[in-house]
Amino acid sequence: MKILAYLTKIGHPALSHNMLSLVTALSNKGHNIRICDVNNADEARGVLCSLLEDPNCFDMSVGFNSLGLEWKIAGYTDMVYLYDAVNFPHVSIMLDEPFNHCVSGYDLPCRNHIVTYLDRSDLKALDILYPDKKMKKLFMPLGGTVNEDNSEPLFVPKEYDVVVSAGNWAPGTSIPRWRQEGLKKSIIAILDDVADILMNYPVSLLPAVQEVLYARGMYDKEYLEVLTPYFWPVLQFIKPWRRHQMVKCLVEAGFKVHIFGGGWQEVSFYDALIDHGIVPYRQMLDVISKTKVLVQDEAMFNDGAHDRVFTGMLNGAVVVSEYSSYLEELFEDQRDLFMFDWQHTKEQMEVIHQLLSDESYRADIARNAYKKVITSQTWENRAERVIEAVDIFRQ
Repeated sequence: MKILAYLTKIGHPALSHNMLSLVTALSNKGHNIRICDVNNADEARGVLCSLLEDPNCFDMSVGFNSLGLEWKIAGYTDMVYLYDAVNFPHVSIMLDEPFNHCVSGYDLPCRNHIVTYLDRSDLKALDILYPDKKMKKLFMPLGGTVNEDNSEPLFVPKEYDVVVSAGNWAPGTSIPRWRQEGLKKSIIAILDDVADILMNYPVSLLPAVQEVLYARGMYDKEYLEVLTPYFWPVLQFIKPWRRHQMVKCLVEAGFKVHIFGGGWQEVSFYDALIDHGIVPYRQMLDVISKTKVLVQDEAMFNDGAHDRVFTGMLNGAVVVSEYSSYLEELFEDQRDLFMFDWQHTKEQMEVIHQLLSDESYRADIARNAYKKVITSQTWENRAERVIEAVDIFRQ
């Protein structure tokens, strides 16, 4: 296939590297790739000229989030949406939940749009959030990334005992937004109950909302639709709460945690952390390859997966992850990885002491996980899924 791939160096630190990993995987499979850096005026102009000369000059295109779907063209005040007139498929690789306001592209004009999602419950969420948008949906967690500097990841010397790679975004959010905005008492009560579930059980947002509504006898989808504007405030509250709780439990269990990411300076247990701040993505890959135990929240993908789980396994770390029903299907708990919930977190993290004191045991777990993930959760695997999805719908 002749594939147009949109890239950018601006935005989330993992975006550029992950997109390059996908492009490399597509190229390795024999596809002809044309790269368009959306921040490079010459490259963008060249692609635009090609599309204007022949709207079907590519077999498909791909980009993260909204990359490639919106164009700012000289002489036009408003954004131009080329894919309103282009017939070949465009694949949007989405980086987070569809109700995360940092993710865009679902609602933009595109005749032949394939969008990925990271949690299986998002399929229903997309139908509710974008009922009028014609798009094909593909469940596809992001692939894991190998540190290219190490050809034998299982044998890299491990310098870090316990690592958490996560920013404490929206730090200090102790009072949920929905309690500050003068909402109806009925809405506040429902959202409070949703938050209570999410603070006690490792489930995704939509199933938690449905459980609260069903308990009230509210089965019609209209009740769910009314609540969708509040999904983002709930995510803003729960995601940092879970990360804060995860790191706090590690500290209370006696571990010196190497933390990579911003926003942790204000937490009450900061003195117990080894704060490395924000580091470039490539450097983080090197850190993970030198990590014994990588502890990871699922960022609300509790019926999906965060790519850092796969990246940890691909680089020889043992992963201790927040529970995910999808991960439970892929791996054997306590043999390939260890999972924790939000009711027994401290007890479930006690295994880290054994992993640090018994290198043979830790190495066995790392080896088990690596054997599984190297064959199924890399960007090479994701490239195969993208091509299959496109090929099914090609004319």
